[in-house]
Amino acid sequence: MTTGAIPPRLFSLAWPLVLGNLLQTLYNLADMFWVGRVSTEAVAAVSLMFPLSWLFVSTAMGLTAATIALVSQYVGAGDDRRADEVVAQTVLLATVVSVVLALVGFATRHWLLYWIGARDAVFVEALAYIEVIFLTLPLTFLFFAFRSSLQGAGDTKTAMWLVAISAGINIVIDPFFILGWGPFPALGTQGAAVATLLARLFATAIGIWILLKGDWGVKLYVRDLKPNPMLLRKLIDVGYPATLDGWARSFAAVAMAALVARF
Repeated sequence: MTTGAIPPRLFSLAWPLVLGNLLQTLYNLADMFWVGRVSTEAVAAVSLMFPLSWLFVSTAMGLTAATIALVSQYVGAGDDRRADEVVAQTVLLATVVSVVLALVGFATRHWLLYWIGARDAVFVEALAYIEVIFLTLPLTFLFFAFRSSLQGAGDTKTAMWLVAISAGINIVIDPFFILGWGPFPALGTQGAAVATLLARLFATAIGIWILLKGDWGVKLYVRDLKPNPMLLRKLIDVGYPATLDGWARSFAAVAMAALVARF
């Protein structure tokens, strides 16, 4: 990685990141495609929830931005043990933050939907969708913890392929849960969220297994999951600017959705 021409190295690292982020949108596009076969209220509900869902995703991306920075520093310095400790503290921080956000979000879900402008049938459809999405938050955060850990170690392709596979799973199972294909009940917008949860569960389970196995540059040791105040402080200090930046853009999207929903 430190030898040879710089542009090819940069391209080799960058293209999986770009493609991985594009693949993330397939979750939303697939949900919208199949929900469009249910009703206009279902489409409106899922559309309203996208900015709110992205608010939580941007939080995960911001927190784990620090992981990329710290892991890459320690790997570059030859301190693999410290890099592994950063991975464990990232998993710990992601778990705690995501569970807190999920609990707060679930407790305030009715107020959130009313504030963003969901009413009547749209409110009912949006509620069914967002309740399951809140359950998905810990999986989303843990997947970003896995992805950032490998990216910091210089592996940007493994997570990209895992995102591609999980997005494909989501696309395939969406109609079964949304429209009730085969033996499955038609769950509408809730089915879209259930499909997303199952796809995220697959990706996160494989990601954590990869970290525990330790053959991809970094390794997750269970004994390192006990809180390390110094590393946690570093993760927060380095990650909070990226988190605030993501929040700013996400809040703007949420506010715009709330304004549009009034018409």
